[in-house]
Amino acid sequence: MRVRHQLGEWRKISFNFSPLFDESEKSKGVGASGRRRNGLSGWKNTLIQAEKTRRHGSMLAGAHELNKSLTAIPVFTELVREREGLDES
Repeated sequence: MRVRHQLGEWRKISFNFSPLFDESEKSKGVGASGRRRNGLSGWKNTLIQAEKTRRHGSMLAGAHELNKSLTAIPVFTELVREREGLDES
């Protein structure tokens, strides 16, 4: 439900309604409790966070693969130097 706040802005509120009964179990009224909603429900926030985590994992895996390849360059360079009898320069 949308309600207007005293400051004039609209807010979304989720309400839970429960029947109220007297001692003889006759309906006496309805009790209500409300809770402000921030736009996204909890499961949507969880899915968004999971997607961000997945993307970070993919990015880190790609960086790891690149780093593995780059690490091999100095090793192979040293092997070529040793085989050809080259100095440091």
